[in-house]
Amino acid sequence: SCQLPLSAARGIRVAAMVALDDGTPIVQLGDLEGVTMQILVCAIPTLVLGIFSLLFVCFLRTSLLKCKTGKAIDQPKLDYLALKIKTGAIAFLKEEYKYLAVYVSAWTVILIVLFTVERIVEDDYTDGVRCAACFLVGAVLSGAAGWFGMSVATDGNVRTAVACASGTLNDGLRVAFCAGSAMGFGVVGLASFGVTVMLVLMSINRQHGHAVQYLHSFGFGASSIALFARVAGGIYTKAADVGADLVGKVEAGIDEDDPHNPAVIADNVGDNVGDVAGMGADLFESYVGSILAAATLATHGAHPSLARLAFPFWLAAAGNLGSFVGYFFVSTKEKGDGINVNLGALMWALERGTYVANFLFLVLSAVIVILLFGPDSVAGWKMYGCVVIGLATGMIIGKGTEYFTSFDYGPTISIKDRARTGPATVIIQGMGVGMVSTLPPTIILAVAIVACS
Repeated sequence: SCQLPLSAARGIRVAAMVALDDGTPIVQLGDLEGVTMQILVCAIPTLVLGIFSLLFVCFLRTSLLKCKTGKAIDQPKLDYLALKIKTGAIAFLKEEYKYLAVYVSAWTVILIVLFTVERIVEDDYTDGVRCAACFLVGAVLSGAAGWFGMSVATDGNVRTAVACASGTLNDGLRVAFCAGSAMGFGVVGLASFGVTVMLVLMSINRQHGHAVQYLHSFGFGASSIALFARVAGGIYTKAADVGADLVGKVEAGIDEDDPHNPAVIADNVGDNVGDVAGMGADLFESYVGSILAAATLATHGAHPSLARLAFPFWLAAAGNLGSFVGYFFVSTKEKGDGINVNLGALMWALERGTYVANFLFLVLSAVIVILLFGPDSVAGWKMYGCVVIGLATGMIIGKGTEYFTSFDYGPTISIKDRARTGPATVIIQGMGVGMVSTLPPTIILAVAIVACS
């Protein structure tokens, strides 16, 4: 039988990918020569913003380290305790990563063997190496995101306390938000850089769908680290918090969170390795997974399209840029009045930055739709509608979470009031509020899914 030349076959595939889009796009990805060049243009906005995020992280970390510590306000004990927490967190993660290194190494060998035998592309024996490389890079970057988050958090904690003690509540908020932003942009920067570079490398001598399929191993590597980081750190912190800190409070009469109880140090170590390092790896995996899921649908769905392949990568870049602008809108005029502080006003300080970032993201998303699909594309504007629905859904669920967990609102206040009659009523009310709190997000997600369909 007659076979077409490889270049002609690729041209037909590209034509098939772009023919199903119903608009007149401004950016004609199908006109680019070669799969690798097309993939590079699809991924380059995310790559550029990823590098920019990492540079911004360097700036944030430098700014954070310049903030005052306990020594500056004649409280060197703060630095002593902070150092204990940091060294404990480092020791824990080193031990955890030793076991994870064995796990990752074993799966790397398994993937090499598995995809060398069961190849994605026939008559090519590099698939095993490609999948294993993606898995290994995903796992390493996920672990790096967690480690960096822990490092920034342990440096930022004491500086936040000093800023609140020696300045205003806004000073403390700015220091805390600087540390949190360094972690957030670090996670996004590592994820954006890693997934785009590996996608471009995997596209060499491959078609679009094959390149994305190799990246599934990247997500698998990130998920593996996220799972163990969250579980291991979570078990450690709960054991220290409940098993020792609470026992010291009840049996030894030591105040909760009193540094005289060694378990308090362990509890704070657990918070940093579970809630911070684990969360960093978890967010890395979620960010990568959402991009790869959309890219997989674009190349393996019923209507494959180059524009749809670029869409999630360009949206990720737009979100990154919006977050950078929103960072500068976070501040508060509230005073530190302890439990009497207006938590809603503090939340608004954070939400203001979120709203600015979201608004800019929606504007940039509309521009992306016009560039990739054309102003007259019905399918493009439908996807934009899904973006708006998803953004609104996340914001509504966030406000619902705030309502059920903030002591400014009825649900949490009702649990507090039940403490007047004993621990039994606290448990009953707490479980009831917890069960009811799952209903709104379930309904909202169902409505969002139906609306997008």
